[in-house]
This record gives sequence, structure tokens and C-alpha cells, in this order.
Amino acid sequence: MKKLLRPSVVLVLLIFLFSGSVHAQDPLTFSQFFLNPYQFNPSYAAQQGKAEANLMLRQQWVGIENAPKAATFNIQAPFGRSVSLAFGANVSQTVLVKSAAVMGTFAYRVRLGYYHHLNSDLHWVHR
Repeated sequence: MKKLLRPSVVLVLLIFLFSGSVHAQDPLTFSQFFLNPYQFNPSYAAQQGKAEANLMLRQQWVGIENAPKAATFNIQAPFGRSVSLAFGANVSQTVLVKSAAVMGTFAYRVRLGYYHHLNSDLHWVHR
């Protein structure tokens, strides 16, 4: 029986396949979706049709040393009837890991009916 791939070739392929950036258990956890839907879905940038700025701070396990902390800031503004732009920044810190990210969003909204809209976005994130 003939071997198709040598173990060294398989190892190199696996390293190449999984060499991208990995962010396991890294997303910020906030429960105020109704206050700032942009934080969870960037296509909701300026959905109310007015400019807004949001600042959210969170510290888990208050009073415990080295407890996880997170902060996020974003500013959103509509430009025209169906175009919105947004900018945001996130910072999170656990015991050993500190991460920061900035993001920009171009959101477009298509009105399908009086109560129905289709939201789409181009989202850029830099970690």
C-alpha cells in the first residue's frame, strides 16, 4: 500500500492551515444590546437616523484582584437617507492578556416597506 502524504507534509499543511489569527473566548461581553445594537451587529450603525456616541465599561467580579475588565467606545452618524458611518474602539484586560481593537463601518440600509429594512455593512477591524 502506498502512502499518500508523509507525516512531515501533513504537519506543514496543518501549521499553514491554522497559522491565522485565533481569538478564542476573546469577544467582549456586554448585555446592553437594546442600548447599543451596533456593538453586536455593525450593520445597525446609526439605525435611529441620528448621530450617537456610546461608552460602555464593564468589570466582572467587583472587588476581586485581576478581575476581567472591558471598555468600548463608538460613535455613529447617518450621512444621507440610507448611509451611515461608524468608528469604534474596544479594550479588554484579563489577568495575563490585554487586547485592543479599532474598527470602522460603512453601513447601507435598504427600505423594503414601512417597518422592514435590509441592513448591510462593510466592516474593518484592526487588532
